[in-house]
Amino acid sequence: KELFWCTINPVKLVTKEKENGDINNWLREDQLAALLAEVEKSESDQLKDLVIFCLSTGCRISEAKGLHWHVFPNVDGCRKSWANALRRAGIKGFRFHDLRHTCASYLLQSGKDLEYVGAYLGHKGIASTQRYAHHKDELSKEAGGILSKRIYKKG
Repeated sequence: KELFWCTINPVKLVTKEKENGDINNWLREDQLAALLAEVEKSESDQLKDLVIFCLSTGCRISEAKGLHWHVFPNVDGCRKSWANALRRAGIKGFRFHDLRHTCASYLLQSGKDLEYVGAYLGHKGIASTQRYAHHKDELSKEAGGILSKRIYKKG
């Protein structure tokens, strides 16, 4: 009696959850300063080096763990220290992988183009890099001005 043919896709009956508005996938300057101050005081002797390495290179944590030379031999032991540093710095919704996003955002904000950033991060295609494009503040201001002039017929 329990077996029957599905006539509709049951996934269509599932209500999608709203995205968490607390997600913060790159650090503002004040957040970066607070986080670096906290990893400096961390109970882990490797967390500061790991954070700076991943932030500077855009490296994923799995890539840092996979390095063949002994840079971060106890990277798995940093999880609790990372969570403690974020809590003390007052940063919510920030994942370790978001250091990679911060790296990309900072490069774009400094004027580097998407191709440059994509090559630096090792992206295979530009589509992966394009998700960082909204962090280029000057570009947004310029585009806003262009659109405003067209919409309101000024200049």
